[in-house]
Amino acid sequence: METILKGFIKQCICILILCFCFLCVHAEEFEYPYGILTHRDPLNPLVNSRGEVLLKAKKESPDLFLQGIIYSEKGSAAVINNELFHEGDLFEGYSIEKIERRRVILKKDDKEVILKLEEEE
Repeated sequence: METILKGFIKQCICILILCFCFLCVHAEEFEYPYGILTHRDPLNPLVNSRGEVLLKAKKESPDLFLQGIIYSEKGSAAVINNELFHEGDLFEGYSIEKIERRRVILKKDDKEVILKLEEEE
C-alpha cells in the first residue's frame, strides 16, 4: 500500500511539473499591453469603466517617458524612464527644472522640453 501511495505522489508531482512548464511557455508568448517603460501614470487605473486598457502618459520627446507625477506643494517627484526625480536633479544631460501637476519641464543646452500627462477620460 505504501509503495502505491509513493507512486501516486510521484505521478502527481510529475503532472504538476508538466503543468507548470506548460504555463511558463505560454506566459512567455503573451504580449502585455504595457512593458517596463510604459506611457502611463502608475497612480492611475489600468482600465476604464468599459474595460479598455489605459496608457495615460504620452511620449513628448525621444527616449523620455513620463510615467507619473507625485505632486505636493512641499516637494514633487516625477517618474521618468522608471526612475524617480525631484526638481534640480540631472537626468541624461537634462536638468529637471520644474514639476507641475500634469507636466514636467526639463532643460538641456538652453533647450526646454516639456513632458505632459494626458487627461483622464
